[in-house]
Amino acid sequence: MNGGMNGGVPNVPSYLAEFLGLFHGLRSWSQLESLWSAIRRDAGGGWYLYDLEQGPPDSPSGADDVEAFIAAMDAKLHEDHPRRFGGFIYADDPEAPGFVKIFDARKYGGCGHGTGPALPDWILCKTPPIDLTAATSPAGKPGGWWKSVLGKLAATEP
Repeated sequence: MNGGMNGGVPNVPSYLAEFLGLFHGLRSWSQLESLWSAIRRDAGGGWYLYDLEQGPPDSPSGADDVEAFIAAMDAKLHEDHPRRFGGFIYADDPEAPGFVKIFDARKYGGCGHGTGPALPDWILCKTPPIDLTAATSPAGKPGGWWKSVLGKLAATEP
């Protein structure tokens, strides 16, 4: 699914719908290798490599950068989880992916973490990305974080 562009601006509702859509979790090293193979076959196909700590990229990455990302991520996952598969990796379609979410398992515990959706650490997608941190954060909305805190305080006052 491609959210497309509207006058050079990412289509925010479409990208969010794609981000929140149905994903399949990978459960083994062999499933991960199959996913990497599918992406490698299409490495020059317009992949955006999105590190959420860096903000969304302006343009798709070249095939060499996609290959380098896969190699580095695969090495990191094998180093972090040498005995068994321990990644939190989700793909919209593992056999013909267009959107992949990668979570750093070391950062997540068993509890929820807030009011918005859990944000991955990295995204590979074919849709021009938006700033997901801003788009999904209550603090990014008018009155956001402070409004929620003040609302809770007002609700507890006698």
